[in-house]
Amino acid sequence: MTSHRSAAGGRAAGGGVVSGGQVAASRPVRESFSAVIPGELAEVAGVRRLLEQRLTKWGCPEVDAVVLAVHELVANAVRHGCASTGDVVRLAAHYAEGLLLVTVADPSPAPPVPRPAGDGAVDGRGLALVEALTDCWGYGPSPEGPGKQVWCLISGAVPLP
Repeated sequence: MTSHRSAAGGRAAGGGVVSGGQVAASRPVRESFSAVIPGELAEVAGVRRLLEQRLTKWGCPEVDAVVLAVHELVANAVRHGCASTGDVVRLAAHYAEGLLLVTVADPSPAPPVPRPAGDGAVDGRGLALVEALTDCWGYGPSPEGPGKQVWCLISGAVPLP
């Protein structure tokens, strides 16, 4: 598994360990959301709306930032991870007492590659946005078969009760 900007060598904010997109913490998962998304860019906007509704229901104070980061991961998965008709992307969000873990799995084993975007470029900023809006992110093999799973962890995204 590869992680980015994980200040404590794979440790997630709040002391949990991020491993393969899982938070191994002493905190029970309080809320979860998952979706299977057809591998077409036209489907991404609908997922964005569903996630926004769910995060609002959970009381997330940073809905716009979280939705933007997740939108970028889902769009990247569809754009770069789905090559065949019938390919799908799997999105999951898990909230455990102030920690929000989001995973996005696609059928491609190719790792996500951050790249610089030129001044006039219309794309190429997605992973830079994810880096800026999350505590850490990374990727590893998909637990559901071939492909990869990209994850991000956001602390404080959902307030404590």
